[in-house]
Amino acid sequence: MWALLDQIADLERRVGRLYERFADRFRAAPLVAAYWRDMADEERLHALIVLAAREVFPATEPALPGGWQQQLTNLGALLLSVEARAQQGVSLEEAFACAETVEASELNAVTALIIRHSGKGFSRLGPLVTEAGLDHHHEKLLQARQTFCSAEKPRA
Repeated sequence: MWALLDQIADLERRVGRLYERFADRFRAAPLVAAYWRDMADEERLHALIVLAAREVFPATEPALPGGWQQQLTNLGALLLSVEARAQQGVSLEEAFACAETVEASELNAVTALIIRHSGKGFSRLGPLVTEAGLDHHHEKLLQARQTFCSAEKPRA
């Protein structure tokens, strides 16, 4: 189980680094950069929460049933593709498209499943889990895309 948690946390940290790259890329637009930094912070929080699930699962506990390894391999490949695209330099619209691809992937669902499976064992972590924003992350992305990208598009 702990190996599964480590893999998921690593994917969450990678998404955080991707969003930090976007914050750096758009630093000339302070509100946009702040948005990407906030998203990066949330991804790092997701990684911390997943790793903190070790307080609930013994090190020897088997992983949850399911095709986890294949799912995580697919998520890793997807993230690698998005990271390569972002490294080439992207427009703001492309950055949002990359982020939407990641947020629409199964990563949030996998992280949410780990949190749900951990249940009440999260004793002191309850407030952090509530603030993690897994359920609203995709919606937040879509709202920001509309806010920040609509100004770039010519009005008909």
